[in-house]
Amino acid sequence: MKPRVLCKFGIKSGVDYHRIARPIRHLEEKGLIEARYWHKGSENISETGMPKDDLEWATHFFFSRQPGVNVPVFAFFTLLKHFGVRVVVDQDDSFNLPEWHTSKKAYDDGYVDRMIDSTKLADEVWTTNETLAEELKVYNSNVHIIPNSIAHTDPQWKFPKSKGKKGLRFGYLGAQHHLRDLEWSGIDLSDLEGYSTGGKASDYEAYGDALNAKYHIDSMSPHDYGKMYSVLDVSLVPLEPTPFAACKSNLKLLEAGFSKTAAICTNTPPYGEFADCVVYVEPGDDWNEVIRSMTKRDVKRRALALNKAVQVYSMDAINELRLDRLIGK
Repeated sequence: MKPRVLCKFGIKSGVDYHRIARPIRHLEEKGLIEARYWHKGSENISETGMPKDDLEWATHFFFSRQPGVNVPVFAFFTLLKHFGVRVVVDQDDSFNLPEWHTSKKAYDDGYVDRMIDSTKLADEVWTTNETLAEELKVYNSNVHIIPNSIAHTDPQWKFPKSKGKKGLRFGYLGAQHHLRDLEWSGIDLSDLEGYSTGGKASDYEAYGDALNAKYHIDSMSPHDYGKMYSVLDVSLVPLEPTPFAACKSNLKLLEAGFSKTAAICTNTPPYGEFADCVVYVEPGDDWNEVIRSMTKRDVKRRALALNKAVQVYSMDAINELRLDRLIGK
């Protein structure tokens, strides 16, 4: 019998797209599981988010971070277990936010408590890398690493490159909460064809100002954002080396690779596995010297090498790990 997976996700959330919605849909498209989906605004979401017919149908319930329902976490899990549903929680980020993080207050006001309770009560926990897995094992011994992946046959990852105005095009396509990383890097694109974007409207100007980027790229939904790489030759991935950053995933390099974009990144976890494909900037070195040393020939070679290296992170490959967990291997 195929696993019957009930999953809950935010329809605009990039995290939920990569960790919940797209991989589960991919397994369903392959005929390997049956699936039902809840998202914010769904008509079948009640106060508990628990229609009885879905609970009677499901073998697994799958969500990211915390369930996001208007009942205590313990009561939520009790109801799921009453129906014999196996609960999988996906945790993609450290619970220990640094003081400067813009979500720190929300975490301290109760959000992190719900994440911790969910992790403790789950039948199993999925996460992105070994560093974060060790942190999560404090709360639950049944932790499994399911790396991020890209559904590379989706149209957004096959979008052709546009032609640049002049020279190489460098840009930053990060989401929210990364202004500190940009300021730490000291990147200055003022005399280059530089691009920036941000996760929220309030980030746009701040990111562009931090980089002195001439051009802004409007953010797109998780279903389309891969198209943004079509205007870049080189993706910039600065990350200040901290214990919090070490729990991040390598998603930015996967995006660059599957879009055939070269990448320059900080030489720090989680970016250390692509030594022959990306240009690393050592902590303390000058990002601007590295950026200006790039040639068209080098960029083309590294983009193709990174594209080849990231194929092991295709959704076809990584979803084999998910399916093994769902069928109990």
